[in-house]
Amino acid sequence: MTDRKGYRQWNSTLRRRTPLRANKRLRPVGDKKRERWERAYGSEERVTFVGRMECCVPGCENPSECAHLPGSGGMGMKGPYTETINLCPRHHRHDFDGSLHDLGSVERFDAKWKTDLRQVAKDLQRKWRERDE
Repeated sequence: MTDRKGYRQWNSTLRRRTPLRANKRLRPVGDKKRERWERAYGSEERVTFVGRMECCVPGCENPSECAHLPGSGGMGMKGPYTETINLCPRHHRHDFDGSLHDLGSVERFDAKWKTDLRQVAKDLQRKWRERDE
């Protein structure tokens, strides 16, 4: 039920002086949040570029997402976008015995899956630069 101005009315004995609006406006992302996001991911084009690649684990052909290498940022911070790799959600963060978050370190992940994540990050950065040329 709505009143003449289009505001929703409730069955209640309490009345508001200012009625609630049905839709809220989204607040713009602040400059600091945008700077932190760009430091962590680079740009939206780069996130899309990584998302179109397959997982870097040998034999896994699942679509990937940007995964930050552990220990590349400060405590509680993500590292820079130059240290992201292409991992599928299963190998990145899901409840899976061999995921990067479960193992907790690049060295353990490399030993388990026979990869070199630091080299993968360098190769990914090189591919990103070469796509502009």
